Amino acid sequence: MKTYAMIDIETTDITARTCILSIGIVFFNIAALGKVIYVRPALQPQLDAGRRVSSDTLNFWMNQSTDAKKDAFSEDARVSINYTIGQLRELDRADIILANDPDLDIAGIVDFYTQFAEDNTIPLFDYKKKRCFRTIKRLYDPTRDLEPERTTHHNALDDAIVQAHYFLNILEKYKLNI
Repeated sequence: MKTYAMIDIETTDITARTCILSIGIVFFNIAALGKVIYVRPALQPQLDAGRRVSSDTLNFWMNQSTDAKKDAFSEDARVSINYTIGQLRELDRADIILANDPDLDIAGIVDFYTQFAEDNTIPLFDYKKKRCFRTIKRLYDPTRDLEPERTTHHNALDDAIVQAHYFLNILEKYKLNI
């Protein structure tokens, strides 16, 4: 049985070199959701290393809910860069790695890993594992009938879990083997 990982990140820019506010990863298979990872990497080392912050993205965050802003920008429960790298290495366990926007979410964590991992000569995961969930949604559910309801927005772990359920709904309805 295939193991999937759905990734979502919250950021301060829309490029791979973004400062990452939080990372949500959920591992799952067709039977059930499994391990979840939620990390909020320390911000200062990212800023010191030149990771990007854009005014447009900060303006976006100013228009979000108080809870979303608090989760994204609070310094509480921040973890070290090394701890974050260790958690990201778990991704190699998955057979397929999905993200709604792989050009930001997957590229962002790969760039983060490459910049900060002590031994970045070992790839985070095989590039052939990457899939674009946005494309899958648009192909199989253009009217979004299969999308689960959500109560929170812009929380990396909640977004990853909702997207994993959504992906499973599509797999089930169309009997896909992705």
